[in-house]
Amino acid sequence: MSAHHAASCRVGPDAARATSVGKVRRERRGPRVVVRTPVKADAARVIELSCASRRHLHPWTRNAPTDSDAFTRLLESAALENHETFLVCRRQDGDPVGLFNASQIVHGNFRSCYLGYYAFAEHARQGLIREGLGLVLDELFGARR
Repeated sequence: MSAHHAASCRVGPDAARATSVGKVRRERRGPRVVVRTPVKADAARVIELSCASRRHLHPWTRNAPTDSDAFTRLLESAALENHETFLVCRRQDGDPVGLFNASQIVHGNFRSCYLGYYAFAEHARQGLIREGLGLVLDELFGARR
C-alpha cells in the first residue's frame, strides 16, 4: 500500500460524528444477510473494508468511502428524498459485506431506479450480494412476484 493510499484510508475523529441518515431506518432479513440503512456507527468498519477493497473495486467504483468525509457524504446522499442506501451485512456477525445505492427512485406504475452496488473484497464471490439484491428490490418496490 502506498503512503498516499494509507494516508487517505484513515478513520479520523469525525467518523464517529458523521451525520446519521434522517430517514426511518429500514431493514430486511434474508437467510444469510441483512440489508439495512447505514448509520454513523458503521463508519470505521466500512472505511476499513473500502480501503482494503480498492483494487477489487477498481475500475467499477471509486465511490466506496475511504475516509470520514466520504462516509459522511454517503450518509448525506442517503438522506435525499429520491435516494436510498443499503448496507448489506452478514447475519451471523453483522459484518458489512457490501453496499447498494438506489437513486432517481420512481414509484407507481413505472417502478424504476438507478442501482449501483459493490461487494467488499473480503466477502466477494459468496452470493451474499446476490441475496442482498432481492431484499433491496423488495424494500424499494414491494415483494417480488
